[in-house]
Amino acid sequence: MTQRKNLLRKLSLPLTMFLLPVVLFAQNGIGHFRIAGAANLVMIGNIKLVLNDVNFINDGNFSAGNSEVIFTGTKTTTVGGTHFSGFKNFTPNKANNSVRLDQSITVLGNLTMARGNVVVNNVEINLGSTGMINQESELASINSPTGGRIVVSRSIPANAAVNPGNIGAEVLISGTTGSQTTLTIVRTFLPELLTTVTTSNSSINRAFTISTSTNSPLNYSLRFFYLNSELNGNGADQLSMWLPNPGPGFSADLGADVVDLANESITKNLTQLGHFTLANHDNGGIIQPDGSIAARSTNVGEVASVRINAYPNPSHNIFNVEISSNVEKNIAVRLIDQDGRILQQKTIHCLVGKNLVPWDMSRYAAGVYFIMAENRGVNIKIVKE
Repeated sequence: MTQRKNLLRKLSLPLTMFLLPVVLFAQNGIGHFRIAGAANLVMIGNIKLVLNDVNFINDGNFSAGNSEVIFTGTKTTTVGGTHFSGFKNFTPNKANNSVRLDQSITVLGNLTMARGNVVVNNVEINLGSTGMINQESELASINSPTGGRIVVSRSIPANAAVNPGNIGAEVLISGTTGSQTTLTIVRTFLPELLTTVTTSNSSINRAFTISTSTNSPLNYSLRFFYLNSELNGNGADQLSMWLPNPGPGFSADLGADVVDLANESITKNLTQLGHFTLANHDNGGIIQPDGSIAARSTNVGEVASVRINAYPNPSHNIFNVEISSNVEKNIAVRLIDQDGRILQQKTIHCLVGKNLVPWDMSRYAAGVYFIMAENRGVNIKIVKE
């Protein structure tokens, strides 16, 4: 009985709620606020529900209204249950500890990181078209060692830098002023293995997947924010933006246009949407995300810029490799199959300007192949019909 009274003192339940029935109990020093099966908890007005070292368990129906659910105390507590929970405002305020999500939730107002962490235990936080993350920092972050994601969907105006929902991905789309593009951005938390022909590295503990229903290509700038606690052994001053999987078994280093150590961000101008993460530079070269490669020579006295394209694509037996270079030099180009095996290699003497090289694939079966230049990673997918 005493334990139950102590638990009730920890719960701030304004009288403007309509409640059927909520079960309050404690176990192993942690309280449990459980909405029982077939029960309804309806929050009416600007309610604050404060759970001090108490789990939130939804086995019934929860209507958040304009309420704020605040998690306080010094112990890790959870959000779980058999029924989905949609919150308006969600505030972890935990001293040196976390709120762990064992079920997917929506937050359509503010997710305010006052103190402590939110651990996304292989589930989803969906911010929809209105939710916002506030005050995320090194000391109060959203993370997960097991996987999970944050999702936001917003309409983005052209020519204006927007960080939808404060998810950590600021996007500036070039286009007609006044036009709108709807983006879906997914943030994940696990490091990814990045492999090129010459190197292998692990990314930071954050990645973004950006997509849209628009079919036309986009020119845009992505400012990718991160936390130093997510670096996973990478050096902040060496970070570059990566495409983890532009081809089977290979990753692509896109480089960085702006490195901002003070604000923990990397900015890169891009020509297509996709899945991006950060990791240390690959010293072998920088691959552009438009299906071509921009490589820089490190020879003393020479700074070479090389760009490669291939067409027609798809092709039947013969396609053309077009190499544009600002210096005269030899370029090694390889044809690789989906298993990473080198099928052909040519050393091409390139003059300044455009160089066109026909490539015969008549001996190979129909399927997907890749072109690689100078050991810098697979960058062009070729489809033989």
